[in-house]
Amino acid sequence: ITILFLLYLFRKMRFGIKKDVNTDALSQYFSFDVLKKSIIPIFVYTLFITLIQNSDVLIVKFYGSAELTGYYSVLSLVGKIILWVNFSIIGALLPHACADCHDGRMLNKNIKKLAVSLLIFVGGGAIALYYLFPSIIIKLLFGTKYLIIHDYLWYFGVFALIMTLISYELSLHFARGRYKLAYVLCAPIVSMFIFTHFYHSRIIDIILINIFSFLATYILILIINILKDMAKLVS
Repeated sequence: ITILFLLYLFRKMRFGIKKDVNTDALSQYFSFDVLKKSIIPIFVYTLFITLIQNSDVLIVKFYGSAELTGYYSVLSLVGKIILWVNFSIIGALLPHACADCHDGRMLNKNIKKLAVSLLIFVGGGAIALYYLFPSIIIKLLFGTKYLIIHDYLWYFGVFALIMTLISYELSLHFARGRYKLAYVLCAPIVSMFIFTHFYHSRIIDIILINIFSFLATYILILIINILKDMAKLVS
């Protein structure tokens, strides 16, 4: 339905523009060429963001038993509460990043520091709760059946925090129109898929693979960001 609607929209904009409509404004923001250049990268970006949120569970389901997948899914769901809460902070930052990009400026360093501090504060606080009171959290949300896996909960909090920081960096690139960086997210997904093939009998092995895969990706994204910003300053 979405594809059909987009095709209809493109057709109307390309062939059905009325004479009394301001075509300059349409061509600036809603022309066929502009949408063609932006919709596909944005779609790919959104697709990869969605994949990194769910790829770990899908990979465990592919390799692991039903029981292991059930236990892992519970821990992953609780851990990713950090990710979903922090998305509100990232969402509040995006308008500032888009405005600065539109004016040809880099995002204000104080805003960046504040955003990262808030993300780490929220994530770190949740991880502390997951480490200190895992049995209480699991029992409240899912009952006593899953208490056997409560010791692993804080690992999933760390994993979710790293995913949050990656989403934050990608969102800054999104605001600047740098959509190609989303393809970097292929690296952790492929890494998890390969290593989980060999180590999928224990939850601790799987979550450590995920943590190190995404941590390496986050470091790579930071390096790319630094190099791009340095190149922009030099130019």
